[in-house]
Amino acid sequence: MNTIPVFKADWEPKLWRTMAVASALSGALVLLAVVFGVEYNHSTATSANVNRTYRERVEIDALGAALTDAELAQRGYIITGDAAFLVPYHAARARFDRVAEALGEAFRRRPDQRERLRRLHALAAAKFAAMERANAVRGSRGPAAAAAAIGAGEEKRLMAAIAQTQGAILAEQGRILDTGVTRQRARILATKRLIWGLVLTMTVSTFALGYLFWRTRRRNHALTLKAVRFGTRQNAIFAAAQDAIVLLNPDGGIEMVNPAAEHLFGYPANALLHRDVALLADLAPGDGAFLDRIGYRSTGLANPFRTNLHARRRDGAVLPIEVSLGAMDLPDGVHIVAAFRDVTERERAEDLRRRFLSTVSHELRTPLTSIVGALGLLRGDAVSGLHGDVRRLVVIAESNAVRLIRLVNDLLDIEKLEAGAMRFDFQMLDLRSAMREAAETMRGLAETRGIVLRMEAGDTPVMVRGDSGRLVQVASNLLSNAVRFSRDGGVVTLSLHAASGRATVSVQDHGPGIDPELGRRLFTRFGQGQCPAGVSAGTGLGLTIAREIVRAHGGRIWHAPAREGALFCFDLAVAGAAPVTLVEGTFAGSGTATLDVPESYRSARTG
Repeated sequence: MNTIPVFKADWEPKLWRTMAVASALSGALVLLAVVFGVEYNHSTATSANVNRTYRERVEIDALGAALTDAELAQRGYIITGDAAFLVPYHAARARFDRVAEALGEAFRRRPDQRERLRRLHALAAAKFAAMERANAVRGSRGPAAAAAAIGAGEEKRLMAAIAQTQGAILAEQGRILDTGVTRQRARILATKRLIWGLVLTMTVSTFALGYLFWRTRRRNHALTLKAVRFGTRQNAIFAAAQDAIVLLNPDGGIEMVNPAAEHLFGYPANALLHRDVALLADLAPGDGAFLDRIGYRSTGLANPFRTNLHARRRDGAVLPIEVSLGAMDLPDGVHIVAAFRDVTERERAEDLRRRFLSTVSHELRTPLTSIVGALGLLRGDAVSGLHGDVRRLVVIAESNAVRLIRLVNDLLDIEKLEAGAMRFDFQMLDLRSAMREAAETMRGLAETRGIVLRMEAGDTPVMVRGDSGRLVQVASNLLSNAVRFSRDGGVVTLSLHAASGRATVSVQDHGPGIDPELGRRLFTRFGQGQCPAGVSAGTGLGLTIAREIVRAHGGRIWHAPAREGALFCFDLAVAGAAPVTLVEGTFAGSGTATLDVPESYRSARTG
């Protein structure tokens, strides 16, 4: 996708997360306050009930005390006849009525106690009535009569009944008090447990929050370190890069440049910031949005590597450059990283290399051609008869000289291909003649190893429109490879036949064949197999040149499967054949080639 990886944190802070934590803590505090409030109310109510019950018990005791005080005051009066004893008597009776009334209000919601209190009050009233009668008897009839009235036992029975009723009321109050105390103790225990539970919960929560806080800080620290290291590493790479690197924003404005860019373009960094990249080079010509013009799509940059561009320096100089582009998807949009490389020296070196090779090749080819011609004359006995070892040495010398010429021609052809300067002289020709010439050229090389060159072409002319010399070059290359990889004394067959408007040339040998791994790069530069022992390797350029020549003729070349050895084929359109369609295909494990193939032939030959 041509997208540059960018450092990103695993997650980024969100307001809703912070608010959620704050809400949870606030909710926990509110819940805690509510729980404590409820527990406090329960404890207060329980304590109030206990205290009220205790006060009621004291007041019940006060009733008995009031009766006792009244009875003592009465006895004093009966014995002494002193009316002063009647003052505490009446005070005790008034106190009894007041306490009884208060208890009646307290027992308003407790009918059982209220009923006991009513009975106690009635007994007390009877008791006071009896004491009043005794007091009256004392006043009118004397102490003996009063003592006799008291001794009748009525007051004693009433006091016993009062004591029993008071005891029942006190027993019930004791039970209520015990229940209240038990509840209060249970509530206190529950409150303690709740408090300790809340303390434990708060402690655990505090440790958990502390751990989460520590982990968050550690994670933030790790992310910060990672970001710092990433940034430091990127800055170091950015600053140390030999290529000029320019960071562009989504609008094509310059955001950052490295020192190499300052040196290449002659601008200081602050003079380039926020200026359009068009100041330096036309990376995105045309109209429209910058990212659209530069070729950015959802899948990445359509063309991340661009050649044959020119950059403008601050001093006005124009430099040939190559540019490699990358995309960075940042929060504010897609940013482009452009790496500029000055290819001035490389182009100068390439030009020197081409001129050197051209000069050397031409200087070599002229004497080699003369040598081959002279050796050909010697081999043909044109000058004198040669026999035996001398003739064999002449043949070997001629073959090696021809090989050197072919190597020189390959170098020249590659230079022409690179420069787009290869020219063709298209003529109507009989393809059989060109193939015979190629076979004759290779015959000397074959004879040095006892290899038989066999040609199968038929008697019917096969007319094509092409460059005879270039077609001979293609066939010679295929034959040379076949001879080089054949066993000594073997057979190499050159076949030519025409069918369905196509003329097909094939070269078959009986050598070791083609390694499948090599088959995928046969027609690429320097793609060559392991030569047999004692056989010199070629340049690895012949098949590449042959492919380009065949393409220029509207044909195709491929490596076909064979039962034994290797089989190479190429075909051309026969003169006057039906129009052909341009297709792209891969044939029997060979390199990929763009070919003109007629419909009838395509269905039979494409693999």
